[in-house]
Amino acid sequence: MLKFIPKERDEQIKLHQYVNFLKQKNKNLILSWATPNGGSRNKIEARNMRAEGVQRGIPDYTIVFENLTLYIEMKRAKKSLSHVSKEQKEVLGKLNETKHNIAIVCYGFDEAKEAVDKYLKIDLLMSRQNKEFI
Repeated sequence: MLKFIPKERDEQIKLHQYVNFLKQKNKNLILSWATPNGGSRNKIEARNMRAEGVQRGIPDYTIVFENLTLYIEMKRAKKSLSHVSKEQKEVLGKLNETKHNIAIVCYGFDEAKEAVDKYLKIDLLMSRQNKEFI
């Protein structure tokens, strides 16, 4: 029997809903947004978007916590159905070189949820430590 593997878009919608739920309870979760740089476009639209600053490889979802920023490149849960492009790897690497940024690839909602929970806990610990020094 074939197992249904959700599309990347569906996994990201679940992630967005989960992050919005967390925002209601956590003041450390400041902002989140999706970057609409995937999908099919005609040549004119693609040219216009590049002129506006859209570039290849930018992660799909960004979450700004109080002390750090998490960038998620979302992929389908089944790794064989997903591919991380050269541009995505380069951008993730550059983001990880900067202070307080974490840039990762998540395969499916469950992996993304685990990452959000992990980095929310780290951010809360950082906030407590910062308050101890004041």
